[in-house]
Amino acid sequence: MTYEVLVIGSGPAGFEAARRTAAAGKRTALVTSTPPGGRATVGSLLPSKGWLYHAHHVGETPDADIPAAAAKVRGAVADRIAWTRSALEELGVTVIDGYARIVGSNSVSVTMENGDTGARAGTREGQVFSADSMVIAAGSEPIFFPGVKPDGKRIIAPRHTQHLSELPKSLIMVGGGVTGVEYSSVFARMGTSVTMLSYDPLLPRSDREYVGRLQDSLRTLGIEIETGVAVDKVENTGDGVRVTRRGGGTLEADYAFIATGRAGDLTFFGEGAPEFGRTPDGRFLSVDEAGRTDVPGVYACGDVTGAPLTANKAVLQGRRVAAAIISGRGRGTPGDASDAGDTGDAGDVADLAAGSPRKWVIEAVYTEPQLAQIGPVLELAERSDTTVVRKSYSSSMLSQVHDSVTGEVKIWTNTDGLILGAAAFGESASELLASVQVAMQNSNTLAQLEAVPFAYPSFSEIVTF
Repeated sequence: MTYEVLVIGSGPAGFEAARRTAAAGKRTALVTSTPPGGRATVGSLLPSKGWLYHAHHVGETPDADIPAAAAKVRGAVADRIAWTRSALEELGVTVIDGYARIVGSNSVSVTMENGDTGARAGTREGQVFSADSMVIAAGSEPIFFPGVKPDGKRIIAPRHTQHLSELPKSLIMVGGGVTGVEYSSVFARMGTSVTMLSYDPLLPRSDREYVGRLQDSLRTLGIEIETGVAVDKVENTGDGVRVTRRGGGTLEADYAFIATGRAGDLTFFGEGAPEFGRTPDGRFLSVDEAGRTDVPGVYACGDVTGAPLTANKAVLQGRRVAAAIISGRGRGTPGDASDAGDTGDAGDVADLAAGSPRKWVIEAVYTEPQLAQIGPVLELAERSDTTVVRKSYSSSMLSQVHDSVTGEVKIWTNTDGLILGAAAFGESASELLASVQVAMQNSNTLAQLEAVPFAYPSFSEIVTF
């Protein structure tokens, strides 16, 4: 069967690409090996945010009703899956349940390795689907190392949290990225004694000053944090876990949580698949500014293209790739000029990998307080040709209304006042930076942003003081 557009993956990137092309009248099919919504819905993003909401509203309650909370998360997952499928089908997208294997430059073979999931779509085992344009939005999957793997019992990973039946009295978190930090705060707020072990510095992509403040906040929750620690083995001892550090020494706890990073899901290669270029580390697909792979007519977007592994970046890339397909431009191989001169959404594709501030998306850590940033903050912090303007939460009346909430925003500008990036630490930091993002996308100066009369009192107005 042949379509105009064939999308592999139903997460934020795949969903966005499929719905946009279908809405534009393109005959679109989407192949998904997970329930619609992808891993973001069924295993990582939605469950983590559900648990964060629960922990922030329940507070420190060691006897929290964990089974009820887990059931609520499962319900939210089920609702999102149903909504995603319905939204796609209402737009005319053919949803094909199964595993896609690319068998040619414009075709995939769909297998039902996950049991009977293909029955709803009426596909046959190994049925081949072709398309004029293909979009790879397969997402990312967790990285686990030998000896440091979840078992779904006492050694868990994000996908297991929606099935928790009890609150661990103690937990060892292996990993100090966004997932590790967010779930550590969840368990600590509910009364679990948490120890974090990370080989890298905590949140290595984030502004170092505000990471320090977040680290202090985590410690006030009772979380012990050790960085520069390599873990060789995590064992289920029956009634607990034992974690062995490299070089010697062990820790014991009720549970262990493995959050050691993610890599692009590249399991879609089948026999006869063309060669796709990859990033230097081999973990992700390499794409150009238009989202094109080095195989003509094949695009990629979302986590499978590399960091930052955020849903908003995935949506943006899915939207831009769809725009390029809809416009009929960008069908060439990387390096040609077929996108030059585009306007609107299709033209904005180039900003994603060029030097324009418009390529930046907000990266957020949804602890409480939140840490959020936009732009190359680590690079900006090292530059001497920028100006840093700091804005205190105390400037807003909400500082008093919300029990003297504290926080800060810092904004980097160049000599012309153009905003190059920003970081925020405090309540609703991710929402606060939304106005900064809009200013960056429209090449506004800080002075122009400061002139906007936001609601008073609000967090948004903090950037204007």
